[in-house]
Formats: sequence, C-alpha cells, structure tokens
Amino acid sequence: THITYSPTFRIVVDALKEAGYKRVPGWKDRAVIKMATRQGDAILGSTHGAGTAWMLIQHKDVLGVKEIVEAVVWGYQPRLMGLFGNADGFKFTASPDSAVLNIRFTIRNV
Repeated sequence: THITYSPTFRIVVDALKEAGYKRVPGWKDRAVIKMATRQGDAILGSTHGAGTAWMLIQHKDVLGVKEIVEAVVWGYQPRLMGLFGNADGFKFTASPDSAVLNIRFTIRNV
C-alpha cells in the first residue's frame, strides 16, 4: 500500500525537496535517500520509518541485528481509481488523496 498519512507524506516530500529533487520521481527515476543524512533521518523518524525500525528492534532475536541503510522513494499520479497512473511521478503540490507515494526501506545485516 502507499502512504496516505498526511504527516509522513509531507515529511517525505520535504526531504525530497531538501535533497534537490524538483518533484516526486517515478519508479524509473526513484530517489535513494541514505540514512545518516538529514533527509534520511527525517524519513526514518516519520511514522512509517519509526514503525519499521521498531519492528526490527523488537524482533532482533529472530531476525538478527538489522540496519536500515536507505529509503527508496517513488510515486505516481493515478487516474481511473488508481489505475493507469503517470509513471513519471508527481508534483510536490499533490496531496495524499491525489497521489500515490511509496517508500521502500533497504535493510541489511549488521
């Protein structure tokens, strides 16, 4: 599923702006935001990032010690009930109700 929670949506958009992007990129040009950067820390501190980190911390006995190393961000502007969207991303002015924003966290063993 995509990000519909407005505070996380805004944090990610602001992080992309600060990283020098002109719009939310589509999958082909997806943004890779490294952790330990201001933008990466902001995304990790969002509800969606913190939830992922908390899950890894709580399950390290089963999963082993993991580290989130980057957030991959992309989106598109849907048409026709979410189908056939613009694969080139969307403008920063879009709202969570009108755009599909995705975050994929890259996790590695420590």
